[in-house]
Amino acid sequence: VVIDDDRCASRGMAALLDSMPEFRCLDVRADVPGRDQAPDEVDGVALAVPKLRELPARIAAARRAFPAARVLVVGELCSVLSTEAALRCGAAGYVAKEDPVAIWRAALASLRGSAHWICPEVAQLVYARRARPETSYRLAPREREVLALVGRGRSTRTI
Repeated sequence: VVIDDDRCASRGMAALLDSMPEFRCLDVRADVPGRDQAPDEVDGVALAVPKLRELPARIAAARRAFPAARVLVVGELCSVLSTEAALRCGAAGYVAKEDPVAIWRAALASLRGSAHWICPEVAQLVYARRARPETSYRLAPREREVLALVGRGRSTRTI
């Protein structure tokens, strides 16, 4: 099921789905339907979310309407912030409207399994960030002593 209020984009997504032998687009909608209006047996939902602040509510609505479906969020651009937010809200992945067809195919294919989709550029940024050694700060002996005294309830004046 494709959900996007941009008719041109939603038709393009539906055509891409229909061009993949393992998929069939069941419905194209401008908004998330109520559970009673949703088609049964939906495996995946391509959900357009134009604004990051709308992400939690839109994903929750899609999961209510299609409880068994995995949700792929479609955004304006792919970024670490938007991808992490989508995954935290329960999405199976995040893809940008501007991504090439090969990326879209890979993202849609991830809906068939249990994997999460992260666009390659964002994945590189996330892995690079994790690969950097964290700098740690060691407290001097007096700093440790002061911290212990504060932890025991001593005031700055008595310390």
